[in-house]
Amino acid sequence: MTLLIGLVVMACAIWVLFDSHKKGAKNPAGWAVFVAVIWIIALPFYLYKRNKLEPAEQAPAASNRWIGLAIVVVLVGGTTFNTMSKESLPACEDPEVVKVLGKLLNGMTVSNPAQRPESEDFGAIRQCNATVAEHIQPYRISWYSNDKVQFIVHLE
Repeated sequence: MTLLIGLVVMACAIWVLFDSHKKGAKNPAGWAVFVAVIWIIALPFYLYKRNKLEPAEQAPAASNRWIGLAIVVVLVGGTTFNTMSKESLPACEDPEVVKVLGKLLNGMTVSNPAQRPESEDFGAIRQCNATVAEHIQPYRISWYSNDKVQFIVHLE
């Protein structure tokens, strides 16, 4: 869902960049960054002001459009990526998960941790298997709280 929202915001900001440049606005890159930063407020505001934009005395340089495009892509793409990486559970083989699993199993050696095929990548629970004392130990990883900062390892 985060990826979809990020793509919509980026598409809107890029459209505003090119549209405001075509209309001859004084600062098309500024409009695009404004939409990228506070999309829910800025896009309706731009649509309201769109036909009332005062044209610049001199047409903006084409290079400004590409600089604005780069800023929008980095800004929205970076924010979207950062949010998505915080939302995803740690992998079954993540060193921190293996360390917690070892503590739960009283220091036994854990090897070959892997995600089970039926587990979703970005779901609320990651189902895993690992080899412990020559047998397969199933376990699952879930979030401890809604802020998605701490996770729990459950033995099955």
